[in-house]
Amino acid sequence: MAAILYDSILVFAVLYFAGLVAYPITQGDSSSSFYSLYLGVVIYVYFAWQWQYGGQTLGMKTWRIRLRATNDKPLTWWRMLVRFMVAVFSFFVLGLGFLHSLWDDNRHTWHDKASETELIMTSAEE
Repeated sequence: MAAILYDSILVFAVLYFAGLVAYPITQGDSSSSFYSLYLGVVIYVYFAWQWQYGGQTLGMKTWRIRLRATNDKPLTWWRMLVRFMVAVFSFFVLGLGFLHSLWDDNRHTWHDKASETELIMTSAEE
């Protein structure tokens, strides 16, 4: 949960700058569907880029958590999109997808299962 909080702060900062970049186009109108889609893509790229190249976001790195595939296949952009979309869905259904890990034998969330990934603890040397 601490890694999620840490990454939430970083995502907020990224969204702030993404909003500044989009301001000349939107003229401050944040109610458009295009703007919402744009911010969603920015959030996806923030997570997927870091998962793709290193398996960790900055928050995950701080708490020594790494994302890996459960089936020994590479972490692809498509797999990260599935993980991201199911995680968003899990959040909007009152966090049930996240809470699922409490009673799952392998501690997997809905987005872990859907994307065939899992979070593992790493050592201090990694």
